Amino acid sequence: TELEKAYTLLATHVGGESGKLLLATPPVIIIQTAGRKKFLGWCTAKQWEQKASDDYQTEVTVVAEALSRPMPEIIETIIHEAVHHLNNLRGINDCNAAQYHKKAFKTQAEEFGLTVSRDQSHGWAVTALGPDIQQEVEKWGLDPEAFSLARRAMSNKPKALTKLKKWSCSCGVNLRVAVELDATCNKCGGLFALQDSLGGG
Repeated sequence: TELEKAYTLLATHVGGESGKLLLATPPVIIIQTAGRKKFLGWCTAKQWEQKASDDYQTEVTVVAEALSRPMPEIIETIIHEAVHHLNNLRGINDCNAAQYHKKAFKTQAEEFGLTVSRDQSHGWAVTALGPDIQQEVEKWGLDPEAFSLARRAMSNKPKALTKLKKWSCSCGVNLRVAVELDATCNKCGGLFALQDSLGGG
């Protein structure tokens, strides 16, 4: 895919020991929905295993809804997650369980050409393409058509009103049904009368 191509081109551009390590241990790059997470992507170590060996591979996720962004911003997400991947390969803990990005993440991200700024809740988590890496990405020849599709974001639609209606008799027995009711109560013998319509909730 173009995301895998971008990862390979990044590793080649980085070069040196870092580039070799990235090329030797590529992650499995997937696209999936964010669900309730408010992230553009994430990196999880040892999510995949080779059937013929005891080797594991990291999983890098790009959020399907975030594919609506311009292509350079999507590639920036790949680079951001590649920073986590490289740090993990080196045994460097650059992010805690609360997604607070530590100084180690900032250091490596800047080496990759990203600009990094601090967020009060998530540390050095806010990244963007710096001018040099942006020019490099433009040279990679990625196919923009590969980024023409994005998953629709989940909307918080209000619950539909129920069709159930409340019917009561004189002795206090209540029924809730979706049809017109013509019945008598077995307890008091009274007819059931329509009370109201029930809203969703």
